[in-house]
Amino acid sequence: MRLGSWLAAAAVLVGVGCGSSSGQNSQTGGPDANDVITCQNDPRVATYAPGLTVTSTSGAHKFVLLSSDPAPPARGTDTWKIRITDGQGNALSGLAASVVPFMPDHGHGSSVNATVTANSDGTYTVAPLYFFMPGVWRVEFSVPPNQLSDVGDFFFCVPG
Repeated sequence: MRLGSWLAAAAVLVGVGCGSSSGQNSQTGGPDANDVITCQNDPRVATYAPGLTVTSTSGAHKFVLLSSDPAPPARGTDTWKIRITDGQGNALSGLAASVVPFMPDHGHGSSVNATVTANSDGTYTVAPLYFFMPGVWRVEFSVPPNQLSDVGDFFFCVPG
């Protein structure tokens, strides 16, 4: 196979696998207009409810999703409010937490970097969480010093 043909085939496969990252949808008639994503029954995803809690891999931290705007998490720009606790449930304030939204089935993250901002009441605001396409999203939280190895993951289906 010639290099040009191989590159064209690879481009088609990437396009089929990930759809469009342009933000176009059925309302704008973009390339994903006919895509219908139904991942609500995926065993990895959680049903949104205020107070949903995940524990970090080591058990040292818990991440509590207090609210999502919009609720449940949806395609577009979302804002979350969370509480971070130690393993026993004692609130931890003023942490330099990080967040990484990622689509495990597609192997890519969001095009917009979200930040975790500590609030004066001991909670944290996570924004902007940009879920630009439908599918399963993993939202990974971590706190120092073990940010690479001790994470807490929320999995949600963003329908489309």
